[in-house]
Amino acid sequence: LVGSLPLSVAAVTLDRALGRDGLQILGILLRTAEQRRSAACRADGGSRLPPAGPAPGLLAVRGHDHLQPDDFAALSLYVGACVSDATPGLRALTRLDLYGNKLGDATAAAFVRALDRDDAPVAALDLGGNGLGPYAVKTSDALCGEEGCSKHGGALARGILEGLALDHNAIGPRAASRLIKALEGSRIKRLSLRGSTLGPPCGIGAIAALGAALRRAAAAAPLEELDAMDSRLPADCARELLEGLNERTEPGGLYFAKLGDESPEHRA
Repeated sequence: LVGSLPLSVAAVTLDRALGRDGLQILGILLRTAEQRRSAACRADGGSRLPPAGPAPGLLAVRGHDHLQPDDFAALSLYVGACVSDATPGLRALTRLDLYGNKLGDATAAAFVRALDRDDAPVAALDLGGNGLGPYAVKTSDALCGEEGCSKHGGALARGILEGLALDHNAIGPRAASRLIKALEGSRIKRLSLRGSTLGPPCGIGAIAALGAALRRAAAAAPLEELDAMDSRLPADCARELLEGLNERTEPGGLYFAKLGDESPEHRA
């Protein structure tokens, strides 16, 4: 069905619709179509319309938590092809939604690394509900650059990524502070950490580091929207965020933030 879609179809959403073989075939099919269009366009100098085939601007593959992380390898290669073999003048993949697949830290990082190019067209990425864990080391390295390496800033410093969702991954304060610190050198305008674990118990200094990162992001980063609902964000960190807004001298910046907790036991 997906393989027979015309170029006019702009979005493909598959919610818990695929088995292991179907997901692998989908990745191969989409990647082959992308590479074929790119090759045809290079061969004729772009003077003719490229071959037909699926070319979604939005691809959502969600809720496939019954599969294994390795089953997503072909789909990751397709995302890489969308970046390296993008056909000029043709709709590019600009939104990728992988919510609820339990990819794990390593597989999620592979998708992020596929976007680590200056010409990456993806502007919105959702990796929520993928079990990244409190430290999310590999995904953080892919997004922010490896710690201690000043030469490369990761996917956040390249491409046009403006929206990033990492909801319900149990991300802790250290990983969150590292991510938020990297926002200043990025184009990220929308960040969602809903359902994270940003409060205690945690390591010494983790809360202070998170507060400092939030303050700096509010004062200088391009971030416009922040969703940290149900993430146990400490009150001290919220105050640091407000202080950063008071310190901002450049126009723009954060104008919408959700910092509360909807659960009855925390609402007060």
